[in-house]
Amino acid sequence: KQINKYVCQDDTMAGAVVTHGTDVLEETAFFLDATVNCGKPVVVVGAMRPATAISADGPFNLLEAVTVAVSPEAKDRGAMVVMNDRITSAYYVTKTNANTMDTFRAPEQGHLGALLSNTPYFYYPPVKPTGKREYVVDNVTSIPRVDILFAYEDMHSDTLYNAVKSGAKGVVVSFMSLESLS
Repeated sequence: KQINKYVCQDDTMAGAVVTHGTDVLEETAFFLDATVNCGKPVVVVGAMRPATAISADGPFNLLEAVTVAVSPEAKDRGAMVVMNDRITSAYYVTKTNANTMDTFRAPEQGHLGALLSNTPYFYYPPVKPTGKREYVVDNVTSIPRVDILFAYEDMHSDTLYNAVKSGAKGVVVSFMSLESLS
């Protein structure tokens, strides 16, 4: 809502940069892609190496994110993730590895572009992804509670019923078998 109000409605603003931890960065970027639809770029950026690392990537990723956000070529591309010299559509981005620098990718669709010497180069003109839905959140005052349950073999059903009884309007069930841990 703040990006829609303060960035989209202000002609002096070129775009927005959102700094984010990488655990759920792709989910936030996807949400922003669906809810900020004014044509100005929204760039989500993070870092895979901590600031204490010998070669921390955060400062350079932030510089590249700002560079993309102010680029005229970034308009009408929706939200993007900019990290590791790559520009990726938030609609397609996924985190492919918990530890590598080049983890944010769009395996089927590819990146939108790359940065070379801190200059963004887009591979093709802006296009709306097939099937992309857009939502207006201006009048949304609350989001329903959604619980996440980590399931296991022989889990009792009362856990699910307790989530609903406690007010959950949705439930995500995550299941991992013991075989997948070995």
